[in-house]
Amino acid sequence: MLAVGGGFEGQYRGGIEVRLEPHTITYWRWPGEAGVPPTLSFAGSDNVADVQMLYPAPHTFDEAGAKAFGYAGLVIFPLRIAAKDPAKPITLHVKFDYAACEKICIPAKAEAQLTFPQIREFGPYEDPIASFEAQVPVKLPLGTASPLTLTAGRDLEGDVASGKAHFVLAGKAPEGGSVSLFAEGPEGWFLQPAPIKPDPDGSFTTQVAILQTPKDADIAKAQFTFTLVSGSRAIEVPVHLDVKPAKP
Repeated sequence: MLAVGGGFEGQYRGGIEVRLEPHTITYWRWPGEAGVPPTLSFAGSDNVADVQMLYPAPHTFDEAGAKAFGYAGLVIFPLRIAAKDPAKPITLHVKFDYAACEKICIPAKAEAQLTFPQIREFGPYEDPIASFEAQVPVKLPLGTASPLTLTAGRDLEGDVASGKAHFVLAGKAPEGGSVSLFAEGPEGWFLQPAPIKPDPDGSFTTQVAILQTPKDADIAKAQFTFTLVSGSRAIEVPVHLDVKPAKP
Protein backbone atom coordinates (compact mmCIF):
# COMPACT_ATOMS: atom_id res chain seq x y z
CA MET A 1 0.00 0.00 0.00
CA LEU A 2 1.31 3.44 -0.96
CA ALA A 3 0.54 6.65 0.90
CA VAL A 4 0.65 10.00 -0.86
CA GLY A 5 -0.62 12.07 2.04
CA GLY A 6 -3.10 14.93 2.07
CA GLY A 7 -5.60 15.66 4.80
CA PHE A 8 -7.03 18.77 3.17
CA GLU A 9 -10.66 18.90 4.29
CA GLY A 10 -10.27 15.30 5.42
CA GLN A 11 -9.40 13.93 1.96
CA TYR A 12 -6.40 11.66 1.37
CA ARG A 13 -4.84 9.86 -1.59
CA GLY A 14 -3.08 6.53 -1.73
CA GLY A 15 -2.76 3.41 -3.82
CA ILE A 16 -2.55 -0.38 -3.81
CA GLU A 17 0.33 -1.63 -5.94
CA VAL A 18 0.28 -5.10 -7.52
CA ARG A 19 3.45 -6.37 -9.21
CA LEU A 20 2.90 -9.43 -11.36
CA GLU A 21 5.26 -12.08 -12.66
CA PRO A 22 5.76 -12.31 -16.46
CA HIS A 23 2.78 -13.81 -18.34
CA THR A 24 0.57 -13.28 -15.27
CA ILE A 25 -2.50 -11.05 -15.11
CA THR A 26 -4.91 -9.75 -12.52
CA TYR A 27 -8.44 -8.52 -13.15
CA TRP A 28 -10.50 -5.39 -13.60
CA ARG A 29 -13.75 -4.83 -11.68
CA TRP A 30 -15.54 -6.68 -14.54
CA PRO A 31 -13.21 -9.60 -15.34
CA GLY A 32 -14.91 -10.68 -18.57
CA GLU A 33 -15.57 -14.31 -19.39
CA ALA A 34 -13.02 -15.56 -16.84
CA GLY A 35 -11.48 -14.54 -13.54
CA VAL A 36 -12.62 -12.73 -10.42
CA PRO A 37 -12.54 -9.01 -9.61
CA PRO A 38 -10.50 -7.62 -6.70
CA THR A 39 -12.25 -6.79 -3.44
CA LEU A 40 -11.30 -4.31 -0.74
CA SER A 41 -12.13 -4.08 2.95
CA PHE A 42 -10.99 -1.29 5.28
CA ALA A 43 -12.53 -2.68 8.46
CA GLY A 44 -10.42 -1.88 11.51
CA SER A 45 -9.21 1.48 10.17
CA ASP A 46 -8.97 4.51 12.45
CA ASN A 47 -10.77 7.77 11.65
CA VAL A 48 -11.78 6.52 8.17
CA ALA A 49 -15.30 7.26 6.91
CA ASP A 50 -14.99 5.87 3.39
CA VAL A 51 -12.50 4.42 0.89
CA GLN A 52 -13.01 4.44 -2.87
CA MET A 53 -10.76 2.28 -5.04
CA LEU A 54 -10.36 3.52 -8.62
CA TYR A 55 -9.72 1.27 -11.60
CA PRO A 56 -7.32 2.25 -14.40
CA ALA A 57 -8.58 1.43 -17.89
CA PRO A 58 -8.26 -2.33 -18.50
CA HIS A 59 -6.62 -4.35 -21.27
CA THR A 60 -8.01 -7.42 -23.01
CA PHE A 61 -6.29 -10.81 -22.67
CA ASP A 62 -6.99 -14.20 -24.19
CA GLU A 63 -7.37 -17.00 -21.65
CA ALA A 64 -7.76 -20.29 -23.54
CA GLY A 65 -10.18 -18.69 -25.97
CA ALA A 66 -12.04 -16.61 -23.37
CA LYS A 67 -11.71 -12.84 -23.12
CA ALA A 68 -10.44 -11.53 -19.78
CA PHE A 69 -10.13 -7.87 -18.79
CA GLY A 70 -7.37 -6.69 -16.49
CA TYR A 71 -3.72 -5.85 -16.11
CA ALA A 72 -0.24 -7.31 -16.59
CA GLY A 73 3.15 -6.31 -15.21
CA LEU A 74 2.39 -3.54 -12.72
CA VAL A 75 -0.86 -1.89 -11.73
CA ILE A 76 -1.66 0.63 -9.02
CA PHE A 77 -5.27 0.97 -7.89
CA PRO A 78 -5.60 4.60 -6.70
CA LEU A 79 -7.43 5.18 -3.42
CA ARG A 80 -9.58 8.11 -2.32
CA ILE A 81 -9.96 8.17 1.45
CA ALA A 82 -12.28 10.36 3.52
CA ALA A 83 -11.62 10.99 7.22
CA LYS A 84 -14.37 11.00 9.84
CA ASP A 85 -12.70 13.90 11.65
CA PRO A 86 -10.78 16.16 9.23
CA ALA A 87 -8.73 17.57 12.10
CA LYS A 88 -7.13 14.20 12.87
CA PRO A 89 -4.84 11.93 10.80
CA ILE A 90 -6.06 8.54 9.57
CA THR A 91 -4.75 5.01 9.84
CA LEU A 92 -5.94 2.80 7.00
CA HIS A 93 -6.21 -0.97 7.51
CA VAL A 94 -6.67 -2.73 4.17
CA LYS A 95 -7.58 -6.30 3.29
CA PHE A 96 -7.19 -6.81 -0.45
CA ASP A 97 -8.26 -9.99 -2.22
CA TYR A 98 -7.38 -10.55 -5.88
CA ALA A 99 -6.36 -13.26 -8.34
CA ALA A 100 -3.04 -13.75 -10.12
CA CYS A 101 -3.49 -15.90 -13.21
CA GLU A 102 -1.02 -17.50 -15.58
CA LYS A 103 -2.03 -20.98 -16.75
CA ILE A 104 -4.14 -21.33 -13.61
CA CYS A 105 -5.64 -18.72 -11.28
CA ILE A 106 -4.24 -18.43 -7.77
CA PRO A 107 -6.25 -16.50 -5.17
CA ALA A 108 -4.08 -13.93 -3.41
CA LYS A 109 -4.60 -11.94 -0.25
CA ALA A 110 -2.77 -8.89 1.06
CA GLU A 111 -3.19 -7.04 4.32
CA ALA A 112 -1.53 -3.81 5.38
CA GLN A 113 -1.90 -0.94 7.81
CA LEU A 114 -0.54 2.53 7.20
CA THR A 115 -0.87 5.94 8.85
CA PHE A 116 -1.36 8.73 6.34
CA PRO A 117 0.52 11.95 7.06
CA GLN A 118 -1.17 15.35 7.02
CA ILE A 119 1.33 17.00 4.69
CA ARG A 120 1.23 19.46 1.81
CA GLU A 121 4.42 18.19 0.15
CA PHE A 122 3.80 14.78 -1.38
CA GLY A 123 6.33 11.98 -1.09
CA PRO A 124 8.03 9.59 -3.54
CA TYR A 125 4.80 7.79 -4.44
CA GLU A 126 3.12 10.87 -5.89
CA ASP A 127 4.34 10.32 -9.46
CA PRO A 128 3.56 6.57 -9.80
CA ILE A 129 0.11 6.98 -8.25
CA ALA A 130 -0.60 10.03 -10.40
CA SER A 131 0.38 8.11 -13.54
CA PHE A 132 -2.28 5.47 -12.82
CA GLU A 133 -4.84 8.08 -11.74
CA ALA A 134 -4.43 9.52 -15.25
CA GLN A 135 -5.44 6.11 -16.67
CA VAL A 136 -8.75 6.01 -14.76
CA PRO A 137 -11.60 6.54 -17.26
CA VAL A 138 -13.25 9.95 -17.10
CA LYS A 139 -16.98 9.73 -16.32
CA LEU A 140 -19.02 11.44 -19.04
CA PRO A 141 -22.76 11.66 -19.74
CA LEU A 142 -24.09 10.15 -22.96
CA GLY A 143 -23.73 12.61 -25.83
CA THR A 144 -20.90 14.70 -24.34
CA ALA A 145 -18.93 16.66 -26.94
CA SER A 146 -15.49 15.08 -26.58
CA PRO A 147 -12.81 13.55 -28.87
CA LEU A 148 -13.88 10.16 -27.49
CA THR A 149 -17.60 9.88 -26.80
CA LEU A 150 -20.76 7.78 -26.91
CA THR A 151 -23.67 9.58 -28.53
CA ALA A 152 -26.56 7.09 -28.53
CA GLY A 153 -27.87 3.69 -27.47
CA ARG A 154 -30.71 2.61 -29.76
CA ASP A 155 -32.41 0.00 -31.95
CA LEU A 156 -33.18 -2.65 -29.36
CA GLU A 157 -34.22 -5.84 -31.12
CA GLY A 158 -35.06 -9.38 -30.05
CA ASP A 159 -36.29 -11.08 -26.90
CA VAL A 160 -34.39 -9.74 -23.90
CA ALA A 161 -35.68 -12.42 -21.51
CA SER A 162 -34.34 -15.26 -23.68
CA GLY A 163 -30.86 -13.79 -24.02
CA LYS A 164 -31.40 -13.27 -27.74
CA ALA A 165 -31.47 -9.52 -28.06
CA HIS A 166 -29.13 -6.75 -29.13
CA PHE A 167 -28.92 -2.99 -29.47
CA VAL A 168 -26.65 -0.48 -31.16
CA LEU A 169 -24.20 2.01 -29.68
CA ALA A 170 -23.03 5.03 -31.64
CA GLY A 171 -20.09 7.25 -30.86
CA LYS A 172 -16.94 8.91 -32.06
CA ALA A 173 -13.22 8.38 -31.51
CA PRO A 174 -10.14 10.39 -32.49
CA GLU A 175 -9.54 10.04 -36.24
CA GLY A 176 -7.34 7.08 -37.05
CA GLY A 177 -7.52 5.66 -33.53
CA SER A 178 -8.57 2.18 -32.51
CA VAL A 179 -11.24 1.74 -29.83
CA SER A 180 -11.78 -0.93 -27.18
CA LEU A 181 -15.24 -1.20 -25.62
CA PHE A 182 -16.05 -2.83 -22.26
CA ALA A 183 -19.71 -3.37 -21.34
CA GLU A 184 -21.14 -3.81 -17.83
CA GLY A 185 -24.70 -4.36 -16.70
CA PRO A 186 -26.49 -4.83 -13.38
CA GLU A 187 -25.96 -8.10 -11.53
CA GLY A 188 -27.15 -11.03 -13.61
CA TRP A 189 -26.77 -9.27 -16.97
CA PHE A 190 -24.10 -10.28 -19.48
CA LEU A 191 -23.37 -8.08 -22.48
CA GLN A 192 -21.04 -8.79 -25.38
CA PRO A 193 -20.10 -5.89 -27.66
CA ALA A 194 -18.87 -6.48 -31.19
CA PRO A 195 -15.44 -5.07 -32.14
CA ILE A 196 -15.47 -1.39 -33.09
CA LYS A 197 -14.24 -0.33 -36.52
CA PRO A 198 -14.38 3.49 -36.73
CA ASP A 199 -14.97 5.26 -40.03
CA PRO A 200 -12.17 7.52 -41.34
CA ASP A 201 -13.68 10.49 -39.47
CA GLY A 202 -13.73 8.49 -36.21
CA SER A 203 -17.49 7.90 -36.02
CA PHE A 204 -18.69 4.38 -35.32
CA THR A 205 -21.65 2.17 -34.55
CA THR A 206 -21.38 -1.25 -32.97
CA GLN A 207 -23.81 -3.94 -31.91
CA VAL A 208 -24.05 -5.07 -28.28
CA ALA A 209 -25.58 -8.49 -27.66
CA ILE A 210 -27.56 -9.19 -24.49
CA LEU A 211 -26.61 -12.80 -23.75
CA GLN A 212 -27.95 -13.18 -20.22
CA THR A 213 -30.42 -11.44 -17.92
CA PRO A 214 -31.73 -12.12 -14.41
CA LYS A 215 -35.24 -13.48 -14.00
CA ASP A 216 -37.97 -10.88 -14.58
CA ALA A 217 -35.41 -8.38 -15.84
CA ASP A 218 -36.80 -4.98 -16.84
CA ILE A 219 -34.54 -3.39 -19.43
CA ALA A 220 -36.28 -0.04 -18.97
CA LYS A 221 -34.87 0.13 -15.43
CA ALA A 222 -31.42 -1.27 -16.21
CA GLN A 223 -28.41 1.03 -16.30
CA PHE A 224 -25.46 -0.13 -18.36
CA THR A 225 -21.93 1.18 -18.07
CA PHE A 226 -19.68 1.38 -21.13
CA THR A 227 -15.96 2.02 -20.91
CA LEU A 228 -14.20 3.13 -24.09
CA VAL A 229 -10.43 3.22 -24.46
CA SER A 230 -8.60 4.83 -27.38
CA GLY A 231 -4.89 5.43 -27.02
CA SER A 232 -4.30 7.43 -23.84
CA ARG A 233 -7.97 8.45 -23.61
CA ALA A 234 -10.52 6.48 -21.60
CA ILE A 235 -14.12 7.34 -20.71
CA GLU A 236 -16.93 5.71 -18.73
CA VAL A 237 -20.51 6.38 -19.84
CA PRO A 238 -23.76 5.30 -18.11
CA VAL A 239 -26.54 4.42 -20.55
CA HIS A 240 -30.26 3.76 -20.12
CA LEU A 241 -31.96 2.33 -23.19
CA ASP A 242 -35.03 4.49 -23.73
CA VAL A 243 -36.22 2.59 -26.79
CA LYS A 244 -38.77 -0.20 -27.20
CA PRO A 245 -37.93 -3.49 -28.90
CA ALA A 246 -38.48 -3.38 -32.63
CA LYS A 247 -41.48 -5.34 -33.87
CA PRO A 248 -40.68 -8.59 -35.75
